[in-house]
Amino acid sequence: MTDLELYCYSDFMIGLLGSITFVGFAISGLGLKQSDRFGRKKAILGGTLLSFVAIGMMFFWRNLYAKYVALLIVGFVSFKDVAIYILVVESLPKKSQIYAASWVLSSDPLITSVPATIFLMAGGKQLQHFYIAGLVMSVLSFFLTLMVPESPKYLLEKGKYGELRKNLAFMARFNGVSMGEYQIEGELVPPDPLETPENSQNKDKSDRDQSDFINNSDNISETKMNNTENDSSQPLLGKVGAKEFSIWQELKDRRTLLNLMCVIVVFCVVSFNYYMISFYLKYVEGNIYVNTLAGSLSEIAGNFGSGFIQMWIGS
Repeated sequence: MTDLELYCYSDFMIGLLGSITFVGFAISGLGLKQSDRFGRKKAILGGTLLSFVAIGMMFFWRNLYAKYVALLIVGFVSFKDVAIYILVVESLPKKSQIYAASWVLSSDPLITSVPATIFLMAGGKQLQHFYIAGLVMSVLSFFLTLMVPESPKYLLEKGKYGELRKNLAFMARFNGVSMGEYQIEGELVPPDPLETPENSQNKDKSDRDQSDFINNSDNISETKMNNTENDSSQPLLGKVGAKEFSIWQELKDRRTLLNLMCVIVVFCVVSFNYYMISFYLKYVEGNIYVNTLAGSLSEIAGNFGSGFIQMWIGS
């Protein structure tokens, strides 16, 4: 209120400063969807740039409506956190995913809430320090993300085998291991450049023998093929590739629909409790900084505790 001189504004205008962020949360799914279209890495980079813009607006503009726009962007770019989580999970072996996810979920209170609360408890009054720290961290995270390889699972699903091999080679060098020879499922095998003419002649003879056998088999099955209702003239790969994922097709399965509904209900309950506790912290008796610090540390402990429980009972 002091920074924006909000003494003469209504309670609605002041309360909107906090509520507008949750509007951004609500529409952040639109940004997360782009991570399936353009890749996890590009979604993270785009979210980081938007974070830089939002923090810069809050730092340089003292206008109330500019703050509204900036806080809306802050809520919207929360998809970046989910994209980071997905990238981490898809880039690690299964045994390390839960442990890494606990660190990712704990990074928000560990890097922001805890240091900020300690700073204010120590008597710090200059809020501009938080803006500067946010700008520096946004720039740093942007360049660090440039060095991180794209999700191997995403590249495999998109059929980008060349880029996938480069990323796997980078991961292997980073971990000090050798990949060796391997074949990616679905990748076309290139011809062997070291094949000799003699081997090629022997291979041609073998191919002719196989071709004669296949032709005889084709003559037997030609009548059956002509009687099928489906068009067989297109290659099998084309037919398989034409089938695209559709959430509506998946939801026709009753079990999938029930699982999704259960997950939505559980998520709503957990989110409601989490944000209600966050709002209620300012009304709890005692020092607000101590209460906030205790809440942040409890969140970190809860993330790791739930991770260990999941590792214990199995995912």
